[in-house]
Amino acid sequence: MKIKQRHLQKYMHDIAVEQLAADYSEKGYKVSKEEPIGQFRVDLVARKGNETILIEVKAGSLTPEKKSEIQAIGDFVKNNNNYRFLIAIATPPKEKKIEIENLDRLLFLYISEHVPEDLSRLTHFVSIQNVMEVDPDEIITTGSQKFRVVGDGIVTVNLRNESGEALKHNSLIEESFPFTFEVILTNAGNEGFILSQAIQLTVDVSSVE
Repeated sequence: MKIKQRHLQKYMHDIAVEQLAADYSEKGYKVSKEEPIGQFRVDLVARKGNETILIEVKAGSLTPEKKSEIQAIGDFVKNNNNYRFLIAIATPPKEKKIEIENLDRLLFLYISEHVPEDLSRLTHFVSIQNVMEVDPDEIITTGSQKFRVVGDGIVTVNLRNESGEALKHNSLIEESFPFTFEVILTNAGNEGFILSQAIQLTVDVSSVE
């Protein structure tokens, strides 16, 4: 029996909420699910001290109604300084084929210094916060001490306009986007690998466009 995509996405959402709840609880946060905040009901609310984080989980494509709801929550947060709003993207687990030490860090540094056009066209100011869940699918030797690596990952960013305000059309403090990459790594000896070239690096920003 083939599992239908809509059912897979539903359980991916629920599993991601459970995992996030456990992660934040381990960090000392008091966590609640489906808590009413204003006129909204948020997937997860994490509190510690004066910090309150509202978390919505994305699993698959968002409906227009869900996009509008997330945008409205972002506007609500913009007017309530006691809250942060985080969107977490849920991705299915994949068998790990290749391990490359510090690849997530190398991609973070590269993306920070060379902000992809997919992100820069959203706003004049993009702050790269994190690169995570990097999964290399293929590695090919291209020459002496050089390797071509193909894979995907998730990048978390802050999107703001020139004045530093949250985007008016989408006032999310943090947003996560999936991305794919094809890069050249060079073995620099004692320094380890360096990311010497990005052949392709594409960020999927369709959730906010």
